[in-house]
Amino acid sequence: MRRLVATAGTLLMAGAVAATLGAGTAQAATTSTPVLLGSLHLTKTDNAGTTTQADLTCVRGINVQGQIYVSGSGTVTNPVAACQELNTVNGDLTKLIVHPTWFPTNVVAPVSVTATGNWGATTVDFSRTYTNGSVLAKYTGDVFQF
Repeated sequence: MRRLVATAGTLLMAGAVAATLGAGTAQAATTSTPVLLGSLHLTKTDNAGTTTQADLTCVRGINVQGQIYVSGSGTVTNPVAACQELNTVNGDLTKLIVHPTWFPTNVVAPVSVTATGNWGATTVDFSRTYTNGSVLAKYTGDVFQF
């Protein structure tokens, strides 16, 4: 009888290990190849007429824990943050307001920006002039920081 109980206990333990391994295997299977969200070419012209340029590519994927993540690469200062900000508005820069509670300075030093490229199947052709760099940062966060 003791052998039967020990055997049943061993089988239960083996079943628990198999279930744990199975869960780990299923979890690893949720890892995905990142999907392109968008790719943008950005320009910024300050009030002195100096133009700088940058590129930004944003992707979304699923990590080994099964969590969705947004990442980015490019020549902006913080591409991951820029992509996360753009992802919140599905790449629509006209809806972007990253820091709504900021009070920007009143200095008049216009900054003009453009963004061209794509976000998913949508073509992006954005241009806007902001009163100054502080207002630009309030609305666009890390997107035009380069």
